[in-house]
Amino acid sequence: MTTPPTDPRDAFFAVDFDAAAIGRRTGRASRLILIMAVGKFLLHLVSLFIISRLVPPEEFGVAALAMPIILIVTQLSQFGLVEPIVQSRALSHRLVSSLFWFNFLFGAGFALIVVLLAGPAAQLYGDPRVAPVFRVLALSVFLSAISTPYIAILRRRMQFKLLELALFAAFALSILVAVIAAWAGASYWAVVIQHALQPAITIAILAPLCGWAPSPPWLAKLGEAKRLLKFGGHVALAGVVARIGQSVPTIVAGRFLGIEAAGLYYRSFTIAQLVPQRAIAPLASVFVASLSRLQDQPEDYRRMVERMLPRMSVLLMPVGVLLATLPDVMVRYTLGPNWVETAPLIAWMSVVIIQAPVFSVGNWILISVGASRAMLNFAVFGLVATTAAALIGVRYGIETMTAAYMLSSLFLRMPSLLVLAHRHSGLPYGGLLRACGIDLALVLGTIAAMLGLRAALAGYGDLIQAAAVCLAIALIYGARILLDPVLRLDAWGMLYKIASRLSRRRPV
Repeated sequence: MTTPPTDPRDAFFAVDFDAAAIGRRTGRASRLILIMAVGKFLLHLVSLFIISRLVPPEEFGVAALAMPIILIVTQLSQFGLVEPIVQSRALSHRLVSSLFWFNFLFGAGFALIVVLLAGPAAQLYGDPRVAPVFRVLALSVFLSAISTPYIAILRRRMQFKLLELALFAAFALSILVAVIAAWAGASYWAVVIQHALQPAITIAILAPLCGWAPSPPWLAKLGEAKRLLKFGGHVALAGVVARIGQSVPTIVAGRFLGIEAAGLYYRSFTIAQLVPQRAIAPLASVFVASLSRLQDQPEDYRRMVERMLPRMSVLLMPVGVLLATLPDVMVRYTLGPNWVETAPLIAWMSVVIIQAPVFSVGNWILISVGASRAMLNFAVFGLVATTAAALIGVRYGIETMTAAYMLSSLFLRMPSLLVLAHRHSGLPYGGLLRACGIDLALVLGTIAAMLGLRAALAGYGDLIQAAAVCLAIALIYGARILLDPVLRLDAWGMLYKIASRLSRRRPV
């Protein structure tokens, strides 16, 4: 019996890296992504400040009411296809083509659902302006689904530099157009334009650069993709449920406290999500791919996980302390007087940053070992817990609702995720607790100390208090890095590379 010829295009999806090569690629990609993340963070911050001053809360709330539904549907329309394409040990061209066309149909279907929801959504919120926002954002749902396979392929091939530069360009261009639109008086439409334009630019850049094109749709074999579709479906549903959980407070605030309260909450949550979104979310493309390639090498897998957690914590925790202790100063000097009511909400939302390392690494572990059903079950548990907290807290106002939601996430969801990560990966509890426990204790102690420092400096101005807090945080986390051998080595290595590059650029 002769063996049927293989499709030469299948070689495009072959990945065969040893642990050392994966480590080198991961290190280089992580540094690049962090640089890109800083750039995106600064761009987002500038646009946030400009748009917040040009679009008042009562108008911004119109777009905010639409965003939760749009983000949820966008998550579902992508059907979690990034993760199975990255995680799978072997793929063929025909299989990926089938997944592409499945995602195409899924994206089109969910875009149509968003259009049909426009009228009911406007009636639910009692504001007819919400309907056209839904209809325009339906386009972003469809385009986001189309961009998913290209992003997944580049992550699988660990072509992170190409991918990150393309995503940065799309982000920067969409931000620029949104700021121009807000300055021209487009009001909440500036936010809508940004969300619709970014996936369109992403496709325009990635499709030609990826180096892959799907076969015609009539050659698709969806039956062959059943396993990956099941895996992706669980991941997508878990993402949707998690997104619903994040959106519940905005919806609850809009329903019981009014559109302005929804705008205040959504803006505060957007600020709290800036660093995790711009730094940690892009790192997922590196670490999920790296952990997936190491899933059959348990010792290398364990070492990578135990190194990731403290590194991410040192990156994020100082920002969490700043949000918790200086929210009034930040709001006063950035968003302006229209947004002063967000200060206590932002303080409570420091929890988003504090728990981000554990949540990120925990989910990456579950994806890399194929535990997609566990991800879904965890997301459902989190939705129930946090929704109950929000509904109880909203009776006492927007701040109490925010506090209840955040505390339920910190003390219920985070420990549960650590248990699941241990159960499905076999990673020892001791290693996981050491990797995250030190920094969680440190950040809570630092917040308490910084609040005490501000109380002691109450007679001084905002800038003196802010300078004292920032200096104290820098000293505390500088000591944290120096006392940890791995973090200290990372810091010296980074400083050495910066110095080497600067010396090479110095004119002779």
